[in-house]
Amino acid sequence: MRGNLRTRRLQTWIVASSAIGIICVGVVVAAAGIYPLYDHLLKQEEKNLLMTLEIRTIAVEEFLTRARDIAMQISSRTAAREMLENYEKGLISLPELTQSTERILLDAMVFTEEIWGVTRQDANGKTLAQVGLEIPEKFWPKNNAFAKSPTTSGPASMGRQTFLIISSPILNQAFDVIGRDLIVFRLFRLERIIYDDPEGSADTIIGTIRNGVVELVFPMKEDGREIKSLAMTTSIGKAMQLAAQKKAGFISASGGDKKYVLVYGPIKGSDWGLILQVDRKQLYAPVNKHVLATCNLIIAMLVMGTLVMILFVRPLTGKMIVRSDELEREVQSKTADLQKELQGRKRMEQWLMDSERRYRTLLEEVPDIIFILDSAGRFVYSNTQIENFLEYPVSSILEQPITNYVASEDRDLFNTLFAGRLDTIWDEEVAILDAKGSNKFARIRIKTSQVGANEPARYEGVMRDITRRKKLEEDLKASKEELLEKIKIIDNLYEHIVQTGKAKAIADHTAEVAHELRQPLAIIGGFARRMAKQIDSCEFHPDANQRDSCRIMISEVQRLERILTSLINFTRHESIQLEPADPNTIIEKLISVHEPRIQEKGIKLKVNLGAEIGELPLDADRFEQVIRNLISNSIEASPRAGEIEIETGVFVPSGKAQETGELESETYFELKIRNKGAIIPADDLHKIFSPFYTTKDYGTGIGLTLSKRILEEHKGSISAKSDENGTVFTVWLPIQTHST
Repeated sequence: MRGNLRTRRLQTWIVASSAIGIICVGVVVAAAGIYPLYDHLLKQEEKNLLMTLEIRTIAVEEFLTRARDIAMQISSRTAAREMLENYEKGLISLPELTQSTERILLDAMVFTEEIWGVTRQDANGKTLAQVGLEIPEKFWPKNNAFAKSPTTSGPASMGRQTFLIISSPILNQAFDVIGRDLIVFRLFRLERIIYDDPEGSADTIIGTIRNGVVELVFPMKEDGREIKSLAMTTSIGKAMQLAAQKKAGFISASGGDKKYVLVYGPIKGSDWGLILQVDRKQLYAPVNKHVLATCNLIIAMLVMGTLVMILFVRPLTGKMIVRSDELEREVQSKTADLQKELQGRKRMEQWLMDSERRYRTLLEEVPDIIFILDSAGRFVYSNTQIENFLEYPVSSILEQPITNYVASEDRDLFNTLFAGRLDTIWDEEVAILDAKGSNKFARIRIKTSQVGANEPARYEGVMRDITRRKKLEEDLKASKEELLEKIKIIDNLYEHIVQTGKAKAIADHTAEVAHELRQPLAIIGGFARRMAKQIDSCEFHPDANQRDSCRIMISEVQRLERILTSLINFTRHESIQLEPADPNTIIEKLISVHEPRIQEKGIKLKVNLGAEIGELPLDADRFEQVIRNLISNSIEASPRAGEIEIETGVFVPSGKAQETGELESETYFELKIRNKGAIIPADDLHKIFSPFYTTKDYGTGIGLTLSKRILEEHKGSISAKSDENGTVFTVWLPIQTHST
């Protein structure tokens, strides 16, 4: 009995101890896992609230920037500014200024429905014109009234409405302030931006500190009352003071039986501050719900573990311990899963923020203009690069048809875009008019797309400024035309000089030819008269001297025939007869003809004839005359044991040479004959193709002139170059003419 009682007590003690231990361990594990999780979730909710504040602050700043841009556009209208300058110069009267200015200001008010009134003042603060809602003098900006950039003032409560007043300077061409516009903006658009909160979890408060109180831009509702100002001692007043000091952060507040969290921050470009007021319970409700669910799960596990131990005692003691370990691991696993989920959410939020920032940076920093048109061809989006190109602000371009900025001569071309089908690409170069009316050029590439099946088409495009390229192309074209014109003038002048030179050469060499003719004629005449006297005196006896005299006369007659033949060939102009012929075959034939002379002088001959030449359109006899003359001249110019190189091949002129020289063919047969003879002086080199010019003691000096004429009749050319490496003659003949 005592043993059973002792066992029962031991079992009871074991059960109780185990239950207490399990409970204690469960509580410790739960506290160690839940508290860091709870603290992390609280901080995450606070960060989310700060992010919401930042997003709304950016929205307010963008609204103010847009309002200042609109105000600057109204103040910078050229017609109104020039009238104000004329009024200051005394050129027009005040009534004329007022009437014209009010008409212009009324036109400006149509620019946007947010403008409810415009007051124009001169440099002394005198009101010159006023349209729309009149601004009481107490709301006129006091500080920096004539700053050179727009300034904001407000909120200004007039009646039941709250307005923003922007003072925009009017600058003359010297950027001096000659007046200002006080523009009244109604804040209904800003009100929609601020209170566009689908969850409704936070109250948004915008205000500024003025005259020792916090003036609210939009009234707060409390107990059925509209509150437009608050004391500085309130929680909102303290938060607004910190925002006015350009600080951002959290403060806690209480009102009645509720506790609040206030997150505050400044609005750049103004003296406003932005506050988000959230019920503390509502802010942390998701965290409390999440943690409470985790606690309930842990408590349920502890109760189950305790009951199992009580029911099964010893047999299941080990299992209970194992189960406890499993429960602990499960709690840790749940905690780890929650941590991973939170980290993943944080990474996703950071990735989204980074992606948005990169996207905005890419769109704004890319040098091209990226834009979207609606189905009517109006701008619905454009990055700021369009301002540099068109010199219009983006705000004035939106909702405007793109054809307003296309030059009239290209509008028909641009209208073909709207006739295209979906997913087609329209890519054209178009003339564009900027704000100054100057012509610019753009390469525009647009794709026609559709967001939804039932949505109208829209046009996504990229515009690139090619004005500089167009200007360079026009300058290049003009330069090219001017160059070609000058080349023609130079060619005509050169032809005139050549013809003049030929005439002078003919005149200069007439005496030489006459002398050449006179000498053999005198010799023949002398011998003939001597023989006539001998015959008349009957003293004529054929002997060796008489035979020598006859041979001399025959030789001189032959010399006269050669001179006359050369003159006839020079003056005769026969048309060439082109037939397919292989120039290499002709060259090989003439090399074999001159081989005895080459061997006689011990000249080393190097021949490299290109196998790719084939047949060309040639007058074979006339071409043979050219090659015969060039080879003969090279042999005569080469010293004994000298060297002659003959090389043929295909030459392809560069594109620039083709375009500038207006060549007859895309490819040319090229022949080079080089000898190692004496250098031809530069003064003599440019005259070697002139008629009757020669450096030899014999000959007529028209061989190279005839060769040049024959090659030019083949639409080819010949040139000469002489330096320390020898003298080389280069012949070009067309192979393949340009396609038409």
